[in-house]
Amino acid sequence: MKFLKWLWKHLFIITIAAVVTIFMGYLAIRWIRYNDTYLYRYLFQDSNGKFAWTGFTAIIAIITLAINAWDNRRKFKADLISKSRLEWLAV
Repeated sequence: MKFLKWLWKHLFIITIAAVVTIFMGYLAIRWIRYNDTYLYRYLFQDSNGKFAWTGFTAIIAIITLAINAWDNRRKFKADLISKSRLEWLAV
């Protein structure tokens, strides 16, 4: 029962993470299959034409940064509201 409550509470974050994962997988498969495109060569190949993980890692890091920033902003608002309510109840 606790797991279902946790799942329902975090459903939005889980959904966003799943959509981002599916989208990144789609892009990775598409870029690997069409490895002659400029974007693929610029992001995912080194000077020898071999696959380099740095571009993929950078994209994942940017997505993670955006999700963390959104989540921290949400937590800050919740903490601010909680403190305001506690002060209001104390009066």
